Amino acid sequence: MIEQLAIHRFRGVRRGKLEDFGKFNILIGPNNSGKTSVLEMLYLTGASGRDCALHSETLFEKVQKMVREKMESSQNNLETIDETIAGFAPLANDFTGRAPWSRIWQRHGQSPRWEAGPADVTLENSLDVHLKFLKGNHVLRMFRLIPPPSDDINNYGGFDKLDAQTVASFALPAKDILPPDLLPACLHPHLAEANLAGTWFTFAWHPSFINEMAQADPKAEDFPLAAWAVRQRDRVDPNHVLLFDFHAMNGPFTPAFRNMAWKTVPDWYEKIADALGRVYPELASCRVEIAANETLDNSYTGYIRLPGAKPLAVDHFGDGARHAFKMLASLIALKEMASEERPGLFLWEDPELFMHPSALSSLLQEVTTIIRDCPIQMFLCSQSKEVLDAIVKLAEKGALPSRELQSFQLQLREGQLLTQPITGETLGVWMEYGDPRVPEEGLEVVPFLAEEEV
Repeated sequence: MIEQLAIHRFRGVRRGKLEDFGKFNILIGPNNSGKTSVLEMLYLTGASGRDCALHSETLFEKVQKMVREKMESSQNNLETIDETIAGFAPLANDFTGRAPWSRIWQRHGQSPRWEAGPADVTLENSLDVHLKFLKGNHVLRMFRLIPPPSDDINNYGGFDKLDAQTVASFALPAKDILPPDLLPACLHPHLAEANLAGTWFTFAWHPSFINEMAQADPKAEDFPLAAWAVRQRDRVDPNHVLLFDFHAMNGPFTPAFRNMAWKTVPDWYEKIADALGRVYPELASCRVEIAANETLDNSYTGYIRLPGAKPLAVDHFGDGARHAFKMLASLIALKEMASEERPGLFLWEDPELFMHPSALSSLLQEVTTIIRDCPIQMFLCSQSKEVLDAIVKLAEKGALPSRELQSFQLQLREGQLLTQPITGETLGVWMEYGDPRVPEEGLEVVPFLAEEEV
């Protein structure tokens, strides 16, 4: 369960913090208020699941100094100090079978590969990264991500040339040996002993995802990368992170996802058909199948067969039915695979896309039913009144427990992410007397300040 997110220089957000997340989380706000950025940061941290070791000569010198000082103060002896720090790179493919950073770049109209990126693959299948835009002796100006040894149970064969073009971040679990200048000042409180457990730091270095507003601000701290901290009570399984957005709705199923779900999920097709029929009653007697795409190589598409009719590709149905089919197929598979030991994360952007209000309400109820009693945490971002109305009605009739519902009104002011939490049933009260999608003039929202600024 993710509990908190603290942000430094990711996309449009120069600084920000959200906390006290629930099982069901609704991110509300106008355009350009940081909603999508929050989903993307949670996705990139959640999908960081390839074991690796971070090595940097400058970083090692600082870690070595810190460790020796700790040993001297405690009068303990330590013969050797590990030259690396355990970390995680993004998976080669996420739950849907797509490379995480390739998905993120394509969402923003960029190439799925960073052709002239700063990474190279070594003969030992490590990833060497040289960030020339970092000045001086920055601890991350030159570093290496080293895969586990070949005899390690977590070995995946190391990094390859494709990774050099599709990896632009890594994650580190918080430890007391991390030197403070590895992090921006706003994340230093997470190095306190009380905050170490369950905290993960993620660093991203693609230039278009590093907020540049800080460079023009003389008061801004000089940490030139995007970085954020995610605190989790139980770590999300990297293989169980589902991001569903407009591109997932428009694209085909990957062979990796379809074959994995088909082999793993009992009665997968039947469960999709049942759920689809509850959203669209006119499809209540349909049968579904996910088979090879007849016109697009190396991909799969969904087919719907009504009684007495030939199967029809779901892409030939309306956009709403296509949205519901692909999302339900993915979420049903996630539900079957998530467990208390390996919990899941569902990130849903703009559920209102192409949906009629009545179908949208039914779809949200179906999603709530699927997730309610299984170990999956949901983050949904929307600017739709119909979505909020449906959420309130589900909470009022008990289909969505109010104690597990958290809503957050977001707004950006000069790069500062301001948040107003809306707890449980308070969302309904707010909607009765106002519009939580629109920040009120004069609303006092406490901004996120670094410890040094308080």
